[in-house]
Amino acid sequence: MDCTTHLTHGLHYSRNPASLSGNYRVESEHESSGSMSGEDSEPESDLTELSDNEEDYVPEPSATEESEYEESDGVSSEHDYLNAPLPDCEFERGETVWVYAYDGWYHGTVLRRLEVPERPKVIQFRVLFRRYVRIQKDFAPMDGTIKPDTPRIRQELRAAKWLQ
Repeated sequence: MDCTTHLTHGLHYSRNPASLSGNYRVESEHESSGSMSGEDSEPESDLTELSDNEEDYVPEPSATEESEYEESDGVSSEHDYLNAPLPDCEFERGETVWVYAYDGWYHGTVLRRLEVPERPKVIQFRVLFRRYVRIQKDFAPMDGTIKPDTPRIRQELRAAKWLQ
């Protein structure tokens, strides 16, 4: 049997027709011995049944445990602060703010306050900022996408490598 495997641009190609089926199944000793004897046995399910046994229970990690994905130097807490909603934050017309849009933080100016019918309890602010061109976009403090231009916010943006 010719089973040559080639890797081309991250894709897996094989000349073995059995490997092209996409069904990956490993026979157990019981199944292979039954199939050799010529018996027609019903294949066993490879899915495990869900049970309510306490033996199968895996506890969730506690909130006090540090996740393996969080960095120990405090970057994750700064990142959380930048993404945290500011429900009681009000902005005035002409006030300078930081807005998160298009995968980055931009410095902008509040143009006006908006009340959008689709989100009646959420106050939004139209902000003019510059990415490549001047852009007007609506931001809500409840979404965590608009922050006041304060020394603390600038410090958090520098720590998160958004500013030099």
